[in-house]
Amino acid sequence: MMMMMMRGCILSPHQASHLETETEEYEEKEQQLVNDVVKELRDANHQMSTLAEELARKTDDASRQQEEITHLLSQIVDLQKKSKSVSGLASNISGCLSRSRPMDTFQVAFLTVQLC
Repeated sequence: MMMMMMRGCILSPHQASHLETETEEYEEKEQQLVNDVVKELRDANHQMSTLAEELARKTDDASRQQEEITHLLSQIVDLQKKSKSVSGLASNISGCLSRSRPMDTFQVAFLTVQLC
């Protein structure tokens, strides 16, 4: 009967075989855990890449939208200036028309007197 020594303990062949089998099982479980962690890391890395791409797209979209907002605000300012200018012009024309109406009445009366 062959005995095996381990750290000062003597093991029977059956105990040594059992210990060897148990060690192999733990090593297999450890390897499976390492494989699972590697897979999780790959998945997380892929997800980070996907999120980084999405963030880049959204950043580009936000930048384009900001440029469009700036352009539209500029157009609003220009249109407000034109509106004030047109309002002033309309006010001037309205004033001219109101001053010319009494003249028209006077001219019609004058022409009527001359024709009679």
